[in-house]
This record gives sequence, C-alpha cells and structure tokens, in this order.
Amino acid sequence: MKSLDALGHLERLDVVISPVQRIVRGVPLGRYRDVLRGLPIGHPLHPALVRIRMGA
Repeated sequence: MKSLDALGHLERLDVVISPVQRIVRGVPLGRYRDVLRGLPIGHPLHPALVRIRMGA
C-alpha cells in the first residue's frame, strides 16, 4: 500500500491526470455522470475498475 500511496504524491503524474480530471468533471450532470459515480450498480466505478485491472 505504501507504493500506491507514493504514486498519489508524484507530481509528474499531474501532467497526465489533470486533463483526464477536467474531462471527467466536464461530464454534464445526468445519466453519464451517474454511471461514472456508480449509481446504477450501487457502488463507485473506480474501485471496481482498479480491481479488474489488478486481477487481470
């Protein structure tokens, strides 16, 4: 877990993360944003996507 925490503090990743963050935050309220937040499945989508990738 320490290595994952260290990734959160790497400022070099901000170059990649900032544009993605702007795109996600630019998604209008409604169905598409609800999908990103995981409302249809009752759970945020991000943890599920991370687990799938780590498991694969």
